[in-house]
Amino acid sequence: MCSSDLEESGYDGTEIAAQHRSFLATLTQLAADPQTRVGRLTGLAAADRRLVVADWNDADRNDTAVPIPATATLPGLLADQAARTPDALAVSDGTARLTYRELAAAAGQWGRYLIGLGAGPETRVAVLLDRSAELVTVLAGVAAAGAAYLPVDPGHPARRVAFILADAGASVVVCNRSTARLVPDGF
Repeated sequence: MCSSDLEESGYDGTEIAAQHRSFLATLTQLAADPQTRVGRLTGLAAADRRLVVADWNDADRNDTAVPIPATATLPGLLADQAARTPDALAVSDGTARLTYRELAAAAGQWGRYLIGLGAGPETRVAVLLDRSAELVTVLAGVAAAGAAYLPVDPGHPARRVAFILADAGASVVVCNRSTARLVPDGF
C-alpha cells in the first residue's frame, strides 16, 4: 500500500505505528508463552495500555473524570438511566428502536427468564445473535441475571460454535430462528 492509499483509507502514520506496536506486543506475548489463549492476549504495548487505562481516564482532569460509584452495576446503571430519561432513545439498529424504559423492561424480563433456566453467578450464557437491538437487550438481561455472557459470532461454522460452547462451559444458549441451526444437540 503506498502513502496515497493510506491517506485515502483514513490512516495516518500515527495510527499505523499504533497498530504496529499492538501487533508486536501480541507477537511478543505469544513468543513468551506459545500456549497463551487468545483471550488472554492484551494486544497493547505498555505505553499504549498506560494511555488507555490511565491517561485517557485521568481522574485529575475535568474532561475525563466521571464519577461512578464503586458499587455500580450494568443493571443498576441501566435502571438509573431509565428513571432519568425513560423516553430517550437507548438502542436503534435500523429496524428496531428502544427507549431506555423499554430496554430496561426487556432486560429485566430476559434476566428473570434466564434465572429460571439456571443462569446466575458463576454461569455463562452464550449469546448467538447477530448485531441488533435484540442482542443489546439479551446482553443486558444476562447481566441482570448475574451471569457472564459469551458472545458467539453467528458467522462461524457450526463446528466452531459447538467447540466454543463446549470449551467455555456455557450452561444456556440464547439464539433466534436464524441462528438456532448452529446450536449443537444437547443445548
